[in-house]
Amino acid sequence: MCGLLLLLSTAATTARADVKLPAIFSDHMVLQRDVAVPVWGWAEPGEAVTVSIAGQTKNATADAAGKWSVKLDKLSGTNSLTLVVSGKNKITVNDVLVGEVWLGSGQSNMQMWMKSVRDLEQEKAAAKFPQIRMFTVKRHETVTPQKDCEGAWVLCSPETVETFSATAYFFGRELHQKLGVPVGIIAASVGATPIETWTSMEKMEGKKELAPVFNEWAAKMREPFDPVKAQAQYEKQLAAWKTNSAKRVAEGKPAGYAPEKPVPPREHKNYPANLFNGMIAPIIPYAIRGAIWYQGENSGREGFAQLYEYQLPLLIADWRERWGQGDFPFAWVQLANYRSFTNSPSPVSHWAMVREGMLKSLAVTNTGMAVAIDVGEADNIHPKNKQAVGYRLGLWARAQVYGEKIPF
Repeated sequence: MCGLLLLLSTAATTARADVKLPAIFSDHMVLQRDVAVPVWGWAEPGEAVTVSIAGQTKNATADAAGKWSVKLDKLSGTNSLTLVVSGKNKITVNDVLVGEVWLGSGQSNMQMWMKSVRDLEQEKAAAKFPQIRMFTVKRHETVTPQKDCEGAWVLCSPETVETFSATAYFFGRELHQKLGVPVGIIAASVGATPIETWTSMEKMEGKKELAPVFNEWAAKMREPFDPVKAQAQYEKQLAAWKTNSAKRVAEGKPAGYAPEKPVPPREHKNYPANLFNGMIAPIIPYAIRGAIWYQGENSGREGFAQLYEYQLPLLIADWRERWGQGDFPFAWVQLANYRSFTNSPSPVSHWAMVREGMLKSLAVTNTGMAVAIDVGEADNIHPKNKQAVGYRLGLWARAQVYGEKIPF
């Protein structure tokens, strides 16, 4: 028995001593070129850690909380590299490329997979771009900022591209083909989510402009949450969705989203900062060139659409401050056309108000907007022409970020 306890104690000590990297530092990753690249992780407090790549070596010591970090000198070139992190154990990250890294975030139109775009078979057959890689952050909403996330870098191929974010893929393809360098996309998006869940709580707290948002959630939290009753209602909704989605699929229409499992309001994916905590905080400060956004808006909610012109600049400022890379480029997709509001009971279109908020946000330095008013679909809130959207975002980046002279 004593021997077993000693063995367990030794195993636990060894596990604590192991050097660990965040999930985003893994095989096939793309590192941002021509900038100092942060690399960080965890180890036993006081443990010496060495990070080596492309002929350079950096040293660090884990602090009292077990956190360590280094900054690599600027990297360039297109050869596959190996990153080695050593402490009491050694981690080898293979097939590392250096190129352009962008974050793609937002709601369902950014999350929308390639398998839902127009001309899918043609696009799949052409998707032979092993130097385009995508890291899709697994959905995780939580009330506290997380240190790590789940995900893996995936090489673009006809076999893998169906599960890539379509907008992010077409954007990345445009850059890869025109710049001739590897492109890495970090995809962090969740359908049906407003912008406040992607913004940190620290940035939003105390802002009088956001009182309607916090007041709405405060009201929800005052109502008793009955998990048994909520689960029963969810099961009824799920059964109805299965019936309706099967019918829609048979008619060649999208199945639509399944109902969400019930959770207390404070734990909901849309509660302010919950997706920032679980999906953005863990990837900061991974070096990126910039971000594309689509769209996290409140277009259908009375009393909220007018907040967007305040919320979008707030999110941009929040992310820029936390990354510490200055005013990095940030572009978004303006709301596409969808249905007619002629018979709306409201005299003002909430969609128009959000579009105006997006337009006004161009006052923020180093930002851009892809107009999509002409590529929407009257009966599909997730238009399939993501090629045009990705191309327009890419065109903006080529001109404004990379300095290409493009005749318009």
